[in-house]
Amino acid sequence: MNANATAARRIVKARRAAAKAHKAGKFTLKSHAMQAGLEATVAGSVAGALRTKRTAAGVTGTASYMVRKAECGIVPVRGGKRYTQDEFRALVKLYKPRAAQYAAARELLLAY
Repeated sequence: MNANATAARRIVKARRAAAKAHKAGKFTLKSHAMQAGLEATVAGSVAGALRTKRTAAGVTGTASYMVRKAECGIVPVRGGKRYTQDEFRALVKLYKPRAAQYAAARELLLAY
């Protein structure tokens, strides 16, 4: 099997896993933040901050198969997780940003 076929199978597997998770209401932290109305860059920053709150909130998330593009081709993401909306809300409640931009983002997330 050539490298292109292997990469294609990985992409299909990741898309199938994402579709199955979305039907169950599970999304990545960044996806939840973007659905709440944040821009992609701000959503990524907030998602990184929320990941640090996982242990304090007792939220584990669900392991998920995801891939990303790299110089060498398609690479599986290690430790990729998806979260339900309740798990996301628990993380947002513990999120206490200092910057005004992220404090406004927190208000949007709490209303989500």
